[in-house]
Amino acid sequence: MSKYKDISSYRLAIKIRSHKTVLVEGASDKSVISHFLLSRNYHDNHQSDYFVDDASIVKHDDALCGLGNKNKALAIISTINNPKLSGMIDREWDNINLSELDESQFIQNINNVYLTKGHSIENYWFDVDASVSFLIKAFPTTVNQDYLQTISYSFPAILRFAAAYSLTAKDASIITRSSELISHSDISWDNGDFLLQESFNAKLSERGVNYTFSTDCNKRYSQLMASNQTLLKWVCHGHLGEEAIRSCLAAVALANGIDQTTVTDIERGKKNEKFSHDSEYVCSQDLHCVDPLDKILEWVRVAP
Repeated sequence: MSKYKDISSYRLAIKIRSHKTVLVEGASDKSVISHFLLSRNYHDNHQSDYFVDDASIVKHDDALCGLGNKNKALAIISTINNPKLSGMIDREWDNINLSELDESQFIQNINNVYLTKGHSIENYWFDVDASVSFLIKAFPTTVNQDYLQTISYSFPAILRFAAAYSLTAKDASIITRSSELISHSDISWDNGDFLLQESFNAKLSERGVNYTFSTDCNKRYSQLMASNQTLLKWVCHGHLGEEAIRSCLAAVALANGIDQTTVTDIERGKKNEKFSHDSEYVCSQDLHCVDPLDKILEWVRVAP
């Protein structure tokens, strides 16, 4: 796909394109959306032509200087203001009352731009079925049925831990410095609960953050027991939530006697294989489970 030197050049491209364009934030969003639209149109035997671009398609523009991909996408869409251009951006935690979660908060509320239902694209595969099916596919000779069944009944607690971990990092404004930091060795699994150990604080200290993160995370974990558990998957941070979930899966694997090499791979390995699996999982879901991807599908199917 061609790159455009500025918004004006991209505006001209949108104008002369005969099909609609969906603009997203980054490459992984583009991959999942493209996979979803192509898969759905094929299975529905519906001919539909469209473009999917990400924010990097505009290389240089003074109006975009200093902006992250989310705000770049919003600025591009707003500036071009063409009905043939729409987009999908990460909701993050916008307009969500984190102390009193309710389904009605997860609405679409930006004109001509769709919001992921949860924090970002990763949240769509924060499900027990997605995790178990990946474990079966990726580790069929080294995991066992007892482990998978343990994951199944432990998954609500895993999601609660991932949400607590994400929100604690958010409140402390250390999301970036927490990236790729958590490990199964930092998690205790006690009576069905997942708790963060003080070893994580030491890791943070090595990154220049002196904070008793584990205390606040475990407190948040307890508080989240009173929240709507079915909505916790949507408030996990996309990247941190995935790291926390995979670390919990690895902690349970270790407790179930699974070898250390497999434990490490469950936690950090096979990233490309997992992304491919999870993208396919999104495509396999009922449309009502992947809002607003269903709405984007409807939109591209209507001729401009």
